[in-house]
Amino acid sequence: MTCWGDNGNSQLFAPSGSFIQIDAGLWHTCGVRTDGTLSCWGLGYGMAKDPPPPGGTFMQVSAGGYHTCGVKTDGTLTCWGLNDDGQAAPPDGTFAQVSAGWYHTCAVTTDQTVTCWGRNDSGQSTPPTPEPTPAPTQTNTPTPTETPTPTPTDTPVPPTPTDTPTPRPATPTPPHPPGVGGKVMLPPAAIAAESRPSAEDSGWSAGAYAALAVALSAAAAALGVPAWYARRRRAHSE
Repeated sequence: MTCWGDNGNSQLFAPSGSFIQIDAGLWHTCGVRTDGTLSCWGLGYGMAKDPPPPGGTFMQVSAGGYHTCGVKTDGTLTCWGLNDDGQAAPPDGTFAQVSAGWYHTCAVTTDQTVTCWGRNDSGQSTPPTPEPTPAPTQTNTPTPTETPTPTPTDTPVPPTPTDTPTPRPATPTPPHPPGVGGKVMLPPAAIAAESRPSAEDSGWSAGAYAALAVALSAAAAALGVPAWYARRRRAHSE
C-alpha cells in the first residue's frame, strides 16, 4: 500500500503487508488486511496511551474525523474514538456497509435500509424515507382475435365447349318420276315404244303401231305419267 499527501500526523506511514480495503479519515487512516484484521495509523495511534483498534475480523472499515467504525464479517458494527455527539455509538443490527463522517455516522443494513446517528444540526443524521417502490402495473395485453380464414368457394367450372357440328347444306334430291322404292318406272307406252320392233321385223303396219301408241298414252295418263313425257313418246312413235 502507498499513501501520499499531508503527513503532519503520520497518516501516510502505512504499515507493511497486504490489504483488501482502506479508508483515510481527517488525521488518521485504517485498512482491512487480507486476513480480515484491522490496522490504523496517524493521529490517535502509535502512542502508548492510544488504544489499538478492536480485535476480530472485518470486511469493511471507515475512518471519520476523530472516530472510526467497521463492519465485522458477521455483519455486526463496532465504532471507537471520539463520541461527544454519539457518532461512535452504533445501533444494533446487521450491516453491509458503514461510513463515518466528522461528527455523525451512517450505515446500510442488510435489508438495504439506511440508518444514521450522531450530530444532526443540519439534518445529516435523518436519512430520507425511501419512497415505496410502486407495484408493477399489469398491462392488459389485448388477446389477439383470430381473423377468420375465408372458406374458398367452389368456382363454377365453365362448361366444356362441345364441338358444334358445322351444318352442311342439304343436297337437294333431284326429282324423279314416280316409281316403286325410288326406282324409275317407265310408262307402258315408253316401254312399248322402246321395245317395239321395226315394221320390217314384226310385220306390223304403221297404223297398228299408231293405235298401239294411242292406247299406251291413254294408259300412261291414267297412271300419272307427265303429259310432256307422253307427248314425247307419242312423237317418237309417230
